[in-house]
Amino acid sequence: MTHLIFSVVRVCRSWREISLPIIWKRYQDYAQLVDDDSNNSGGDEAFSSLFQSRMGRNFIKMMFKEHVYELATRLIGVTKMGEVRTQNLHATITMDFCKKEYEWFGTELEMIECYSEFFGKVESPINSDQVVSNNSKVEIEKKSDEKNSSGVMSSVLHYLSSFFKNNSSASSIQIERKPNKPMITEGTQIFKVIMLGDCYVGKTSTLECAIKNINCRQKEDMPTIGASFLKQRYKLIPNSISELQLWDYSGPERFATLSPIYYRGGHVAFAMFDLSNSALTLDRLDRHIKDLEQHNPMEVVLVGTKSDLVTEKERKYRKRAQLLAFDKLKGGLYVEITNTDIKYAHSLLVYSAIILHLKYSKNIKI
Repeated sequence: MTHLIFSVVRVCRSWREISLPIIWKRYQDYAQLVDDDSNNSGGDEAFSSLFQSRMGRNFIKMMFKEHVYELATRLIGVTKMGEVRTQNLHATITMDFCKKEYEWFGTELEMIECYSEFFGKVESPINSDQVVSNNSKVEIEKKSDEKNSSGVMSSVLHYLSSFFKNNSSASSIQIERKPNKPMITEGTQIFKVIMLGDCYVGKTSTLECAIKNINCRQKEDMPTIGASFLKQRYKLIPNSISELQLWDYSGPERFATLSPIYYRGGHVAFAMFDLSNSALTLDRLDRHIKDLEQHNPMEVVLVGTKSDLVTEKERKYRKRAQLLAFDKLKGGLYVEITNTDIKYAHSLLVYSAIILHLKYSKNIKI
């Protein structure tokens, strides 16, 4: 889906006629969550409105983030996770994805970096006959006999520039809260990742899957008291390491006074709820997210845990969770995991490392 969205303006009319309805159908599935009446068949005009509308931008962000998560999952799928962690659980392991066997990942990352530039990195209006591509910028020849094509292109450019335009009326009464910059030490960027959610939703279990390679069947559940701290390192590009400092926070309300300290300086938050008890834990998670919004902005990933305990028919919560990610989190990633398999936790951390790389190494506004 991401390949279709970001390549559709550079292909012929015949290919657009095939791909645009596919994109529009997927968009309608999300637009209906917020009661948006989207009855367009999915032609060039529909694609133009997709780039211009708030929900359209949310949809494109969500598709992009799902693509990044799929890449992280593929990367973990070919990595022998059991051989990464030694018996010394306190040692900081660096997962090096710059090795020769991961050359394909480097190519995929370059493509993602190219796509991500659509979300912003432009300080001044760009020429109407240029778009970003793998070679930085590629000249797109205008065709005077294709009015629809030029309409799509202008919408793409309007979409690009919209991320950099300040709302003068809003700026006069609101103070923009900027994301925290990572600490940089000897070529290592240090990021803070926090866990949100009720007690027993699987926050600690997720981290132990990723850091210790211990799934939830191999240990006894014990609630976290206060907060705990773990870390993991990733090398996505040469000469640069991303260190994720993982903060695990207790779910009980009596530790709520720790929240401001816990949120401070955060870059990513895993907002987690229990799929087998979704009504209660999702309600409380919504309050956690509202509390988080009062602090510095950060990437929020909505995570439904214990997917192995519910059947497909029992997942009535899904539309509500998708709506939360799509609308309130403005195109955030929503995933469902089980900590009976360590690959899901590893995928979440690799996804976070890639998104943070785009945000802070490539200065992408996403």
